Amino acid sequence: MEYFYKILASDEVQKIMLNIVIAILSWIGLKISVLVSDKIKNEKVKNALQAVYGKVSAVVIDVYKSGSEDLKKKAKDGKFTPEEKAEWISNILAQVKLTKQAELNQLKLAGEDIEGTIKFYSELAWAEIKKKLSIGRSNFI
Repeated sequence: MEYFYKILASDEVQKIMLNIVIAILSWIGLKISVLVSDKIKNEKVKNALQAVYGKVSAVVIDVYKSGSEDLKKKAKDGKFTPEEKAEWISNILAQVKLTKQAELNQLKLAGEDIEGTIKFYSELAWAEIKKKLSIGRSNFI
């Protein structure tokens, strides 16, 4: 055992152990920085998605409020033609692009499908309107 302690006490072994400890600490620091960076990126994407959804919801409600009785009936029963659906998604996309460009850029950097996201949020907002109308809440706007 004494021989083992002599070897551990030698300068060469201490240098090797110090290098190993430094390497381990560097690796841990790198892993922590990657985790923090991912968390910050995910938080930015989450905030951008929330801002875009808020805008999409507002636009959908505005379209509903200013729409014709035919539009309101279709919103309630969900019977849009593919052309009508494409048109309102196109209008929503244009309005969101005008007012939420920074958020859309953030989503684009994160690899999000901007048009797919806006289409999904539009349909989600219409589904919310339909749900509220079906339970008789016409004053939700």
